[in-house]
Amino acid sequence: MLVKFILFSLILAVIESRQCTVKESCVPVRTCGPILEAIQVASQNRDQGLRQRTIEYVRQNICGRIDQQRVCCPSDNPSPAPVPEQEVYLGNFVTIIHDVTGEVYAKGTNKIVIKNLTYDGQGPDAFFVGGTATNSPSDSGVNVVLPYPFKGRHFGYKDTSVPVLPPFNGETIELTLPPGVDVNQLRWVSLWCRKFGISFGHIILA
Repeated sequence: MLVKFILFSLILAVIESRQCTVKESCVPVRTCGPILEAIQVASQNRDQGLRQRTIEYVRQNICGRIDQQRVCCPSDNPSPAPVPEQEVYLGNFVTIIHDVTGEVYAKGTNKIVIKNLTYDGQGPDAFFVGGTATNSPSDSGVNVVLPYPFKGRHFGYKDTSVPVLPPFNGETIELTLPPGVDVNQLRWVSLWCRKFGISFGHIILA
């Protein structure tokens, strides 16, 4: 095997190792992608010159003690993609009026996702709200405002600049909780009309 031949050559022929740069890490030769790729190419080629150059390339990158078979490998590879936050199904909206329906999910600890959302858009002052202290929607129980679309700003319940919801016809939307409020603290979420103090549709979580 060429790999064994290369490693054997390293042990016999390398006189001293080198220091890795700040953009490199000293890792086992078998875990370094670029070097493994070079070895793979050489192992599939009968060109003795290529094989010799590959051996020399590996020798030039040896670090640490020779018997450890470690090499300087680039450490500025792209970081792995973040794992998407898992969505946990919470239930469906109970329809009250204005054709409100939707499937509700928790996403992480600070987001609510509503899928297949429907709403006729006829409420004059309607937006999403939640409560952490009462067991069902009420004007006095609203202490969490969930603005949509969320543009980085959170609102108090009496803030007249809370964006009013447009109609929806099966869309998926994401609501962001304000700092200090966890999804697990919510007892209910409602598509609520502040002007009339009523819920157009809601889900009870407690």
